[in-house]
Amino acid sequence: RVMTRGGWIAMKWLRSTYPGPALADFLRRRGMSLPPRERAYWGFIARVPLESGPGGSRPAWAGQ
Repeated sequence: RVMTRGGWIAMKWLRSTYPGPALADFLRRRGMSLPPRERAYWGFIARVPLESGPGGSRPAWAGQ
């Protein structure tokens, strides 16, 4: 829920509580359950290439 509904403070907590490899593992296993925008954001943060559906591609500045 933090990944989809959390504010900035909740996202900072998530990143400080769970190491990058744990986030990456979650995204690989369950990432498709996230909405496209959140999937793209967390994939970028965790440096995990994820498929994005319509409306959820990575922004141009992310350097795909």
